[in-house]
Amino acid sequence: MVFFLTGCSSKQALKLYTPQQAIANGDVVDVHGQVTNLEKLENFMIAVDKGTASKLKITTYTTEGDPIIKVLDYDGKTITMSTDNSLDKFAGPIKGITYSSYTKITKDDTQSPPSYYLVDSSGRQLLLTATKILPPMPMDDITADQPGYISKYPKLDITSGSIKINWVRSTANYTSKPDVLIGNSNFGVEMDDALSLPAHVVMMGSRIDFKAADVPGLDKPSYKVQLVGKNKELIGYPVDNSSIYVPKEDGEFLFQLEVNWGYNGNHQIFYWFKISTITNQIGLRINGLPTGWDINLNGDKDGQILKKGKVVGQIEMIGYYGNNSSLPNHSSIVQTEDITSGLGKGKMYILDRDTPAASAEQRRWTEIYVVLPISNSNLAFGISIDTDESSLNGDMTAMKNIVQELALK
Repeated sequence: MVFFLTGCSSKQALKLYTPQQAIANGDVVDVHGQVTNLEKLENFMIAVDKGTASKLKITTYTTEGDPIIKVLDYDGKTITMSTDNSLDKFAGPIKGITYSSYTKITKDDTQSPPSYYLVDSSGRQLLLTATKILPPMPMDDITADQPGYISKYPKLDITSGSIKINWVRSTANYTSKPDVLIGNSNFGVEMDDALSLPAHVVMMGSRIDFKAADVPGLDKPSYKVQLVGKNKELIGYPVDNSSIYVPKEDGEFLFQLEVNWGYNGNHQIFYWFKISTITNQIGLRINGLPTGWDINLNGDKDGQILKKGKVVGQIEMIGYYGNNSSLPNHSSIVQTEDITSGLGKGKMYILDRDTPAASAEQRRWTEIYVVLPISNSNLAFGISIDTDESSLNGDMTAMKNIVQELALK
């Protein structure tokens, strides 16, 4: 069976999804038959043979370089594949996510090069053909012959108060150990794509803090920041140890952050992050809440959502650019519903979330996410609740009741 959902992909996010990023995120990546991380597909096949639940993401790039993302989800009986062709410019008039189901996955070794197929009652469907198998790229994992050193790139948090600001990597020249260079490559997002990043909303003049993890054997991380000017020039920006203060003017600002662990510049990574500044003129008011639910606002623009005293979600002000541009990274849409709130019309999404491949803690979860645009602005409130299968329906009802009680000050 094949199902179709329109408008179920974050065009803004996918635009930035390069093969290098897909590889770093642990996808099986197929660039015109040259396949990276193929061993993950082989492991998925083993799980299916054993009847063990497993999930796999395959990103295929068209001749024009557009990503088509397939997610295979095996529940122990059936393989469900979602295919997102939203950014394939030549996909035709039907774009979005399609769902199809299969009973098994096979590899045909009689062909040269080998091909992989999904099988259902009507026959088999080609998944990919590996004309060349590429070794894993050393982006997030340091090689195994470096004992005693961390296995992932150092963790980085960029925050403004309670707001956690998303970033994407620019270029990297990082090694896990002095005098040993591993993964010296330019694999991140370039400036033109970084300019299209969604912006996090902060107050004018707010402080932004950087905290990168220490690396054994290297210097303490130091920070350098540059602001992208109107003519795309990089302008030095003042840093106070590990903090900056954003401009005291209204606008959107793209920053490049350099984190340096020393040793002659062989241990540095560049990151992009984007913020939008606002004044105190927009604030959130909560008229009432369902029984057992509470919201602790930090000021009047963001806060935590509690269920029976436990933090299960948050409210934050986000940049809004239409469509699904405001959805969180590492999420896929399971369900979409129009919703009415005290702020006006919005959308409620049921998302399948997972952590980036480079995260130390790997987990998957279901999230209810509501986007409520604010009229006459490029801002919205993003409201999220972590849930599970047993609580989903009740939490959806609670979310609808919560958003109906929201209003602007």
